[in-house]
Amino acid sequence: MNDMMAELQQRDLLGRTQAVLENARQITEKLNQAVATVTNSQPGDENAAANLRDTIAGARTSMTNLAAVTEALKHNFLLRGFFKRRGYFNLDQMTPAQYRSSKFLKGHSSERIWLSTNELFSPGSDDREELTKEGQLQVDAAIGALISYLPNNPLIVEGYAMQGSSSERFIRARHRASVVQIYISERFGLPRNTVGVMPMSDSTPPNSGKSAWDGVSLVLIR
Repeated sequence: MNDMMAELQQRDLLGRTQAVLENARQITEKLNQAVATVTNSQPGDENAAANLRDTIAGARTSMTNLAAVTEALKHNFLLRGFFKRRGYFNLDQMTPAQYRSSKFLKGHSSERIWLSTNELFSPGSDDREELTKEGQLQVDAAIGALISYLPNNPLIVEGYAMQGSSSERFIRARHRASVVQIYISERFGLPRNTVGVMPMSDSTPPNSGKSAWDGVSLVLIR
């Protein structure tokens, strides 16, 4: 916590957030005043209308700044504090090749559970795979073996697919991993930012004990 607070203070993200929130509060007050002025003014009062337009423009700018600062806080507080010291910043910005060779994957001990696509998925109404009841039970059992490490250790859902072209395998692998990620997050109440997704197509990481896979792998980093 000291490290995270020092980083937040260094970047002055808390101060920036407080400043933007105060600005938003002042803009809201001005907006209420401008609306009241327009409501009580004579029809065709251009000054009141212009004042309202300017206030609305200021409110939009303030909300945009607040969104930007909030995103910065998320990346610094959640991802930098929780993930970067374990070897990466954001899984969404990593390619499968970078992930395979990353310090995050190689520099830490891990627990890995392989789940085959057999009985795990079934075609949905739009031909996209869905997690079956049997698949949910398999995921539940896998998480049960890892539960003592959660939620304080990051969990990665690797997706694998062996059918189709390279692009089709990538899309299917990402979808499979995302379906399992959503289920785990909702079923066990884990924040989405602590359960990552990595589409691996059909190529497994080195020293994983398998040369190819069709399904998903749950990887808990310790």
